[in-house]
Amino acid sequence: MVRATLRGDAEATDRLVDRLGCVPRIVASINRRFGAPLSYTELADVSQEVIILVWQRRSDYEGRAKLETWVYRICYLEFLNESRRSQRRPLFVGDGLDVRDPSTSSRTRPEVDFEALDVLLSELGTAEEQVIRLKHFEGLTFTEIAERSGRPSSSVKSRYYRGIARLRFRIDSQRWKSGS
Repeated sequence: MVRATLRGDAEATDRLVDRLGCVPRIVASINRRFGAPLSYTELADVSQEVIILVWQRRSDYEGRAKLETWVYRICYLEFLNESRRSQRRPLFVGDGLDVRDPSTSSRTRPEVDFEALDVLLSELGTAEEQVIRLKHFEGLTFTEIAERSGRPSSSVKSRYYRGIARLRFRIDSQRWKSGS
């Protein structure tokens, strides 16, 4: 089918386009696995980039695995690229609890409100707070945090992602209360 698209076969092109319908689901699945760091609009952008890359690189597909397996790897790598770009955007800005809109394209780094962040982290509970602090303030990997705490890496990751989700919820609640 992929070779036929290279020859200009319209029917094969339609079938390839149908099969690439898996891209948004794959990208969304990867996003959930990483704790949902990307917004809906960022996921849509990643999906479009993947589809374009697959189309441009379809001659590289050798057919040794299912097409979706090959596409998954491209989705994964593009997701990681966008996540790195997204992480450059700070969570807290200004002198309050204003959360930067995740769809913003500005790459400048405003001041972080560490007092507000500290208060919100302390409200999470010790296990989740500790993992987030070790990950972001000390720059430890999940493996290093697991070794330090004597817990399995999977437990550390669960606590981290659960804590991040609760932190995001608290930030959104704070924004809603303040009317920002």
